[in-house]
Amino acid sequence: MDDLGDVYGLLGRFDDGERLLKQGIELLDRSFGKNAETTPNYDKMLNDLGNLYLDAGRLPDAEAAMRRALAITRARNGDAHPNVAATMGNLATVLKHEARHAEAESSISRPFRSTRGSTVPITRRPRSG
Repeated sequence: MDDLGDVYGLLGRFDDGERLLKQGIELLDRSFGKNAETTPNYDKMLNDLGNLYLDAGRLPDAEAAMRRALAITRARNGDAHPNVAATMGNLATVLKHEARHAEAESSISRPFRSTRGSTVPITRRPRSG
């Protein structure tokens, strides 16, 4: 369901993609109850749903899905895990589209803070044109 939902989103069939991704999440909820969020693909499906909402221009829905995916991924793996950084990057993309640039930059730089509190510089792409 997850992969097919992604494909529908890529094809611009947002309603079909949303339906499948939500069905997958609901199936996990029904099957695992309060432990559903601990299953391996739960946070991935939420992240994929957030990306689908972003592509469909549904920014508040995208942000909500990304924040929930981030909370689950962070709880499962800790802050230093690459999936946490990837999900934070996706959330930052949503925030950027919402013109919340300072919050986007803050959320993307957070995974790069060391234990001493310094920040690793973020490499920016040069603007074309």
